[in-house]
Amino acid sequence: SAAVSHGYTTPIDVIKTRMQTNPELYNNSVPLALAEILKTEGALFLLQGLGPTCIGYGLEGALKFGCYELAKPLFAHVTPSAFANAILASCVAGGVAAIVLCPPEDVRIRMVSDPSYASNAWEGFLKRMDEGGPFASFAAAPAMTAKQVPYTMGKQVSFDYFCDLAHSALVGGAARDSSRVDRTRRRDAAIRRTRGPNVAAT
Repeated sequence: SAAVSHGYTTPIDVIKTRMQTNPELYNNSVPLALAEILKTEGALFLLQGLGPTCIGYGLEGALKFGCYELAKPLFAHVTPSAFANAILASCVAGGVAAIVLCPPEDVRIRMVSDPSYASNAWEGFLKRMDEGGPFASFAAAPAMTAKQVPYTMGKQVSFDYFCDLAHSALVGGAARDSSRVDRTRRRDAAIRRTRGPNVAAT
């Protein structure tokens, strides 16, 4: 789902990246940037970098949620607070996500800023490794971590919080309904015992 949700926003990322790498060309105008890209590169260029985006965020989504759920019970041995456990687990998950995203985001930005850089994601990854070695893309890890950790904390912890609220509301409502039905049945049974078996339940 992370690959899909980030994949269909690729045109927005293309415009954003072009504006960031060529601010003087587009005069900080989104409509101008879009018009210029369509004019010079064509509509298909709005999907430039789709491959690295889907690969990167597909892995990021899978590892982020998995690490978060695995880390929560581990941190339960560190602190008795469920909220603190969730915060710490989300920090770990955000850190993992940041590391995973560095190479694909590096390649995506290069493919968008320079259309001749690579014709596909695999070619881009290989070229980047040839240029700077296997760890070249991780130079952006501090910046990516500063972005991913707060984002993951807000997303994961708020998701857990609202899920707990919804669960409590649903379970509490079901319990109240069940209790009401039980009281009605006991009342009807008492009336039948008192007035006889042929009396209709009220």
